[in-house]
Order: sequence, then structure tokens, then C-alpha cells
Amino acid sequence: MSESGGMDKNSAAGRAIEALRTDNPEEAAKALLEALREDPERIDLMHALAVTQIRRGHPRDALAITIQGEELARAQGDQTAAMMLPQFLLTRAAAFEDLYDPDGAKQSFLGILEHEPQNPRARQGLGHLLLGWGQTQAGLKHLQTYLADAQDEPDFL
Repeated sequence: MSESGGMDKNSAAGRAIEALRTDNPEEAAKALLEALREDPERIDLMHALAVTQIRRGHPRDALAITIQGEELARAQGDQTAAMMLPQFLLTRAAAFEDLYDPDGAKQSFLGILEHEPQNPRARQGLGHLLLGWGQTQAGLKHLQTYLADAQDEPDFL
């Protein structure tokens, strides 16, 4: 952090955040790896790296990172970790989808919904996943629940 309270752009984490703002996932991945070598407890950077790996077409790497990040978040057990857990599971679901593993994606979505039954991203993602894999009635049920819950931003509903 800089003296003004913002992220120090010269730190590895600062450079990683700046790299994420560019639209270059290759540079972002390099910067995130460097930042995580410097501070391996930063679950926010770990999540950003997992998302970046999906963008780069490396869902297996993203999957491994989400598992590691979830374990670390559970061990940390603080408010930030609790906030990041569903994000890791959403990213894991995306990785499983990219790996053509609908059961893994489904379990990831259900893992979120078990603790946050009205999580709009998980509910909508599960509904679309099920529709895409031919489970029309179950998919429609989840999408109807998503709409009835009305927990998402109005533009999405």
C-alpha cells in the first residue's frame, strides 16, 4: 500500500492489478504469479489468476488454483475468505464447463447454493448448465427460481 492508502503500483501486487486492467491475459498471468510468489496468502490474487487462466484457455490450471485458493480461504477463515469462497466455486464451475465436465460444474454451483440459496450467479449458471446438457425441466426450474428470487441486478433480470 502507498502512503495515500492506495495500492503501490511498484509492488508485485500493484503491478499485477495494473496488468489485469490491460486486456492482456498473458501479462496479467505473469504479474499475478510474481505477486503470489511474493505473498502466497493473497487469495484475491489467487482468484484473479484462476480467472486469468480460464481466459488464457487453461482450465486445468484454473481448476487447480481454485482448489488451492478454496483450501487457503477455509484455513484463513476471515470475512475476506468467506466472501471469496463463492467466487472460487464460480470460477471452478467455469473451469469444469471448459473441460466439458458438467457434473463437476453442477457440484460447484450446488456447493454455493448450499450456503447461499439465493446466489444469483450460481442459480443462473446452474440453470443454463442444465439446459445446455439436456436437463430442460431442472434447468428451467432453476432459472424460474433465479427470477423469483430477484436477487440480481435489474439489468440481468
